[in-house]
Parts: sequence; structure tokens; C-alpha cells
Amino acid sequence: DKAPESVMTLAISSDKGLCGGINSKVVKETKLSLAAHEEQGITTELLIVGGKARDGLMRTHSKYFKNTYDEAYKGPVTFSLASFLAEQMLASSASSYTILYNKFKSVIAFDVTAMSFKGPEVLGESGVFDEYEFEGEKEEILADLYQFNLACSVYGCLLENQTSEQASRMTAMDSASNNANRRPTR
Repeated sequence: DKAPESVMTLAISSDKGLCGGINSKVVKETKLSLAAHEEQGITTELLIVGGKARDGLMRTHSKYFKNTYDEAYKGPVTFSLASFLAEQMLASSASSYTILYNKFKSVIAFDVTAMSFKGPEVLGESGVFDEYEFEGEKEEILADLYQFNLACSVYGCLLENQTSEQASRMTAMDSASNNANRRPTR
């Protein structure tokens, strides 16, 4: 496969601190990704969910920002939010879409993961759906299917990130409580 001409990246972090290094790891991975794309001559746009990633990237990488979304976790994470973010990603005609998020492994472990998708035109070009009949325009149905798949993926990534955030916050608060209980008494 050839390298994409342009990439739209969605970086997912949180709005709050006191949860270990989950936000700084997303910022670091985003910076590495942007540097690699710039080195290869790939045009990159960045959507950011969460104020912590925005703050970490603002000074040095703000030229890549397309939009930032704060307070996304004020209420519960919904499919409507994921659909909105997928729409915003697809509003830019990139040849590849990437989601950077924290993947939950355990209460004390998580990995920053990149999930990449080729552009929506790939569905029609692949020929995989040629043997199926469609009710309506095939291109329109495939575009809707692509957007739904992207929204489902964004939704899963938002939930994984929020789970990692809560687990990391719980671990950090538990460590702080244990340290406070071990303080010397006079």
C-alpha cells in the first residue's frame, strides 16, 4: 500500500487531571505521529477531544488543529457524540483517518493505540460489494455504511479511553490514600 496523501487524526484524551499519565501519553504519541507524517510529506489535520491533549499540543503543534472539543465527558459518552465526531472527521476529505486513544488493559495498565481507516472511496473500489444488490444508490449506501462504521469505532475508542481514565484515576487516588495513611505520627 502506498502512503496516504492526507491524514485526519482524532486524538482522544480527558478534560481532567489526577489520572496518571494517560493524557501525556496521548500527547506524546500524537507528536510522534505528526512528526512522522511531516517527515513523509503527508498533510495532517488534528481533531482533539479533551482539554488536556489540547493544552499539551497548543504551543508547539497548534498549526495542525482543525477543531478541539472540551467537556465531552461532562455527561455519559453516547453514540450521538461519536456520530458527531465521525461527521467532523469525514468533513475533511482525507485519504486516511486515524484515532489515537488509550486502550484499557487492566486497572494499572493501558496502551496508547492508533486505529487507522482508509478513506471511504476504498469500499467502492475494492469490488467486495459488487455481488450484492442494493436498494438505492450503491455509492450512497456505502458512504453511509462507512460513516456508521467510523462512528461505531469512535464510540468504542471513547469508551476505552474513559475506562482507562477512570482506572488510572482510581489507582492514583488509592496510592495517594495509602501514602497519607503511612505518614509518621507524632
